[in-house]
Amino acid sequence: MKNRLQRELSRLASVEYQRRYVVRGMKDEYALPEELVGNAESVARLALERIALSERERKALESFLRTVKSKSEAVESALTCRTTTNLELIENSPDWRTLRAAAIRCLAELGMPVQKVEGL
Repeated sequence: MKNRLQRELSRLASVEYQRRYVVRGMKDEYALPEELVGNAESVARLALERIALSERERKALESFLRTVKSKSEAVESALTCRTTTNLELIENSPDWRTLRAAAIRCLAELGMPVQKVEGL
């Protein structure tokens, strides 16, 4: 579970991963922004429910989930209404930057480095 948590948070934290798979993804190898957020959110919730965590780790995950709740609707709305491209989202969206920073911060507070994520 901790490996999956690290992987999903790292995908959301990594601008390199996002450029490769969200912006320049191929038809058989791509990632969607909403899936990056949804997967990280789901595994964070599962970790809170299913694994023993220190108070610090619990607070880190709860803080991450609060940020997701506050920012993901704006990101989803921009994507659904097609008011922004994936490139604009990844590179310029303040809401997306906040989500990415929250994933980085959460990983740091969990004592996990941002993994170099290769492949899907």
